[in-house]
Order: sequence, then C-alpha cells, then structure tokens
Amino acid sequence: MVEAMTRHNSEVDVYHFGQYKGLGSRHNVLHFGCSCKEIRINMAILHKYYYYLTADERLGELLTEMRDADKATEELEPLRGFFPESKLKTHIRTGPDWSAFCSNWTAEWERTQNEEYKDKVLVGMEMIKNLPMRLLSTPACGYDAKSSKLTHMDEPTTGEYHMMISFGAPQIWIEIADLLEDETWKDMIAEFGEFYMLSDDQKRKQTNGKLSDKCFSWPMFATGMAAYAAKRNQKLELAEKSWRLLIKELNEDTRKMISTNTINSWKRITEDSNVTTNCVSQWSINAIMCLELIGDMIPENLI
Repeated sequence: MVEAMTRHNSEVDVYHFGQYKGLGSRHNVLHFGCSCKEIRINMAILHKYYYYLTADERLGELLTEMRDADKATEELEPLRGFFPESKLKTHIRTGPDWSAFCSNWTAEWERTQNEEYKDKVLVGMEMIKNLPMRLLSTPACGYDAKSSKLTHMDEPTTGEYHMMISFGAPQIWIEIADLLEDETWKDMIAEFGEFYMLSDDQKRKQTNGKLSDKCFSWPMFATGMAAYAAKRNQKLELAEKSWRLLIKELNEDTRKMISTNTINSWKRITEDSNVTTNCVSQWSINAIMCLELIGDMIPENLI
C-alpha cells in the first residue's frame, strides 16, 4: 500500500511541467479539479523514505524535480485569495508551505551535499527566530523565491494554527532541528506545542490579547508537539494532558457520536459518518509521536 500511494502521489497528484510544475491539487475528487494548488502535496517527506529504502531511480528523479518547487508559488500563490491588495507579490504559510519547501531542500542537501539547499533552510529559520513570537507569530508571511527570504506581515492572522501543523510541518521541523543540531529551533517547537495546550486566558495573557483559543482549534492535532515539549522540558503535567486528549478523542467523544448509515449501491455498505480521514490520520500520527516521545509518561488508570 505504501509503495502504491508513493507512486500515485508522486506521479499523478502533481504537475510535472507547465506553470504549475511542482504543485499538486489540495482537494481531489477528480484529479486537478481543485483550484487550491500547493507544494505540500509534492513534498519530499512523503516520498524520500521509499527512495532511501529501495534506491528507486524514478523516485530519485522526482526528488530532484521537486527541489525548486517553491518557485511555482510565484506563478500561483497559495494565499492569493486572502491578500488581494497586498504590496507583496507572494504570500505563504510557515506551515504547510515553507515547511514543505524545507522538506524538499533538506532532501536535496541530504542526497547531494549541495550546501545551497541547506542555506535556503537556514535563511527562513533565522527570519522566524527573530519574529516577535517566533513560530507563534503568524501562520502567514511574504516570500521571495529568488532569495528564499520570508517577510513578516502585520496583517491579521490568516486561518487557524491547526492548519499550520496538520500537513507534516511538525515532523519536518523536528527533522531539520535534529539534522542541524539547532537547540533554539528545538525550543521553538516545544514552545509552540506547550502554548497550544494553554487555557484561553493564558494564551491571551502571554500575547497581550493577540492570540486566543479561537486560533487554536482541534488541540488533539497538537498533542505530538506538546509531547515534544513535555519530553524536552520534562513536564509530566503536559505529557499527561497530551495522553488524556488522545484517549478522550478515541474513547469518550467518539463513542457518544457513533451512528451508522447504510449506503445502497452495487454493494451494501454500513459506515460510521463520524470516522473521518482527517481525524483518524491526525490521531494516528500524534499517537505515534506520543508513544515515541512520552511513552514512559503515560498516566496510571488512563484507559
């Protein structure tokens, strides 16, 4: 299944030539049917493990092809609908756009030792480190593909913070922090995860009212990052909160909502409409992260 999905995603879900080269379609009922064209559909983290395990030459070609995919955002930027009157030409999100760029650049650096692509990662990291609230400053920023530079924007927050971390950004951020042995960046990841778990009052107090629970939906989506914070800072209370959120999502709330529907087509299907791809996949990846990071910090009598 992994091989089939890797083949399909890397070959069929993305554009390989033309003005959208390197982009994929965000919502696909029919291929390429969605106007949302984004890098994350074609980011290296989705494909490179198969390549490293098999040395498959075609995957190697595709990893090379996607290394400069960020340039496609100058042709069709992902946030064009949010900032129609902005003076900046191109707008992206630190996650999942810039994080996807980093995934592509890191893969190229790993495979070829080309320092140019490592430097592209470092340029963005340094800019984010100097923002007023670092990774928490804003989901959106300006971007120049020629210099790989990000530009801080003072415009109101675009979207919610769960969208920053729902498409591989935490895994990519952690990977580059480890590769570069960047302790500041590791602290920033932990800072993000811990902040997500604060109460609404605490969020408002720490940011002078700029951020609140309104921007931080689906806390279960951030349990992996909270686990990272708990591990790094040895905070048992934060680890317990992460585990309780995961188990609550799996047990209490979900079981109360279960109601099956019968669909009659060429074959009768009974489905639970509350089991969604988004929630199942996010729960699973966060559970994997929690087991790895705080598997030794599970509260007693939790289940």
